[in-house]
Amino acid sequence: GLVDRLRHYFLSYKQLPGAGARKVQIAEVYGREEAVEVIRRSIEDYRAKFGAPEERARKLREMLGDAR
Repeated sequence: GLVDRLRHYFLSYKQLPGAGARKVQIAEVYGREEAVEVIRRSIEDYRAKFGAPEERARKLREMLGDAR
């Protein structure tokens, strides 16, 4: 299923052929509720560090002379 494909991707995407032992481990697979909470917190962290994406886009348009 989808989780198996994602697991395969994350275990192999940086692995060079013949490179030996894997450098990535998946310790645990979380359920939907935990995943949604991790995403919510990640969005909060992003906004705290970089600001709201909408505001950054507006500022970029202003800098490029295309403030809408």
